[in-house]
Amino acid sequence: MGLYTGFDLHSSNTYVGVIDGDGRRLWKKKLRNDPSLISSTLKPFKEDIEGIIVESIFNWYWLMDLLIGAGYRVRLANPSRIQQYSGLKHGDDEHDAFWLAEMLRLKILPEGYTYPKEQRPLRDLFRITDQNPHSSERAEFAEYMSLSAHDIEHVGTRKS
Repeated sequence: MGLYTGFDLHSSNTYVGVIDGDGRRLWKKKLRNDPSLISSTLKPFKEDIEGIIVESIFNWYWLMDLLIGAGYRVRLANPSRIQQYSGLKHGDDEHDAFWLAEMLRLKILPEGYTYPKEQRPLRDLFRITDQNPHSSERAEFAEYMSLSAHDIEHVGTRKS
């Protein structure tokens, strides 16, 4: 039996909802954001899980890495695009987790891009600088980029 799992991830906890291939709600639980707890909780379902969807604004790296590392097929939801379904979405974590699983089951899930581990530091730097255009990190990054551009421009030239 194919199962679909929705994770509504927050800073300190995650609400998990599991549905079957017909959309019936089989299991739900609010869990602490503890990797060993989440792993052991999913273990009884592992062979039947077709896919997992994670919805999170900012703190998804650790959970995606954990689940992918355990062999699950995991997707990242795009919360800003899910809002277009707001007429169907309820206002609490339980309904959100099940709605995520249902969108995955129906193949109508608006997905976000899952950045590879090696690209995440650069992504985070861009996010910091975009959120605060006057930050010292932005100034340092701009200086670094201008120096790098200058170095690239002069590759292969001789200094006299």
